[in-house]
Amino acid sequence: SKLALANKDSIAAINGLRTVVKNEPENSEASLLLAKAYELNNESALAEAELKRAIESNPVDDQTHVNYARYLASKGRIEESEQVVDKALAYFKDSYDLMDVKLKILVSKGNESEFLALLDTMQQVDSKKSEVNLIRGKYYLSKRNYVNALEEFEEAYKKSRDKFIPLEGIVKTYMVNNQEALALSRLQKVLDESPNDAIANYLIGQIYLSQKNYEAAKTKFNLAIKAVVEWELPYTSLASAYVVEGNLDQAITVLEGAIEKLKNTEKLQMQLAGLYERKQDFSRAMDIYQKIIAKNPSNIVSANNYASLILDYGKESDYPKALELAKDFDKTNQIAFHDTLGWALAKSGDNAKAIKLLKPVVEKAPDVAVFRYHLGYALYYSGEKAAAKSHLEIAASTDQKYAGKDNAMILLKNI
Repeated sequence: SKLALANKDSIAAINGLRTVVKNEPENSEASLLLAKAYELNNESALAEAELKRAIESNPVDDQTHVNYARYLASKGRIEESEQVVDKALAYFKDSYDLMDVKLKILVSKGNESEFLALLDTMQQVDSKKSEVNLIRGKYYLSKRNYVNALEEFEEAYKKSRDKFIPLEGIVKTYMVNNQEALALSRLQKVLDESPNDAIANYLIGQIYLSQKNYEAAKTKFNLAIKAVVEWELPYTSLASAYVVEGNLDQAITVLEGAIEKLKNTEKLQMQLAGLYERKQDFSRAMDIYQKIIAKNPSNIVSANNYASLILDYGKESDYPKALELAKDFDKTNQIAFHDTLGWALAKSGDNAKAIKLLKPVVEKAPDVAVFRYHLGYALYYSGEKAAAKSHLEIAASTDQKYAGKDNAMILLKNI
């Protein structure tokens, strides 16, 4: 079932986990995984019901309460989540995980005094954990209390098995305080003890990149890659170094090499598709987005980008595919996705629906020229040329670059 979840096969995961939960109703891990499988299958009601059932079956396991509280928080139901946590904390007074959920709730509500007090309690419960030090470090950094921030990050560094996050915090503290030399010195101390340390080489590369010392940055990123071949960040940073130098071909080579070596490559593929778009190799970009969506249909950003490329640079026979990709975009709160759906409707000849969708988009973002063009296009082909003119004039006269600007000028001349 875990393998099925990892492969996003929700049905297989649900079938397997139902069997586990039936035989082991008090298994909180299986219950949580089943809820995740339901979510993956867009069955939120069943997911919530399963987490509630787990509490009823095993109320003396604090993890069942943690799982339900986290679920509610993930849905934006913060008040309900807090009620679950507070009720559970009355019985599980030393539950670190419950306190962790409560901490995130306090952060979301901006309750600083309770937040700091809870951090102290969490440290008393388990002083070996590094999370409290990391959170305190980030808090002090936000307050520009650099001395205390460094102390907390250094303490986290001592406690952590994974040294990346605390060491990154140490470096960031020095950098925001304009102490680059101290940041480099701290990282060199790590390399003195372990010359091939991937994290230290990567972070030094980031500092060099910020200093526009691209050759030195690339050297460090390559050392990090050599030390830990399966780590994604050095590849993306190395590609970024080539991009800022204007060498898109080499950046593409880096990303393609990384995709061959790594297992989870979705982010790398998206970055690669973006580079092909910059090179105006739209066919290659579309191929990559299509592969991403085939493996992960829920990747809405890739779906949006793929649909947009079809509409702007693809074949007219593929417009129905773009419309299918964008059909539910109006359910999101992203106006760029609303624009894509409106544009797909307009390109498919349904200008009435397109206008209805695109007018609010332009009202919310009147300075985005491509939104004006799409609305102007829909108005023009619906016969409302006077209304189309005002939008096309703005779209055609702007300095903004976008696909279809030449056509906006043509339509304007024809009015």
